[in-house]
Amino acid sequence: MNYFFLRQLMERYEPFDQITRESLRYACKANGAQLTEESEQALMEAYLNLELFEEVEEVLSQLNDKRLVVFSNGSPGMIDPLVGRSDISGHIDEVLSADGVKQYKPVPAAYYYAQQELGLEKEDILFMSSNPWDITGASSYGFHTAWINRKGLQREEFDIQPEVEYDNLKGLLEWK
Repeated sequence: MNYFFLRQLMERYEPFDQITRESLRYACKANGAQLTEESEQALMEAYLNLELFEEVEEVLSQLNDKRLVVFSNGSPGMIDPLVGRSDISGHIDEVLSADGVKQYKPVPAAYYYAQQELGLEKEDILFMSSNPWDITGASSYGFHTAWINRKGLQREEFDIQPEVEYDNLKGLLEWK
């Protein structure tokens, strides 16, 4: 995570898949792990096949009257296959990447980009994430926010808080 934050601060944008590779290489070196080209490629490929949490498909199927959009810092080459290979692909209406604006969340320009791409007013968007920094950024920008706090983390000590907090996606079914 520090790699994309640092790149954002230095205004040295690189696609998220490149940053993921850099981070992986660093983590292996820092922990004395051997990383061959083959193992690096296998780990990068594993990212494209992440498992869903058990309630995700059920909840998304119940939200079929809503426009469901994935908005990620991930580059399209990472996010499109990940969503496409998952059981939720039929429930997702659109996939947006911060790569489209070359600004990572949580900077306001990234949320503005998503808002413009969706053609909606801020108050018409419910932004949900399991990342506290992303919820803080989206809340600061003016979106309604739902923090999916699966790990029971402490809230950040900011004057900006999520509108609601749930321990899994089922809480979204309560949303107005």
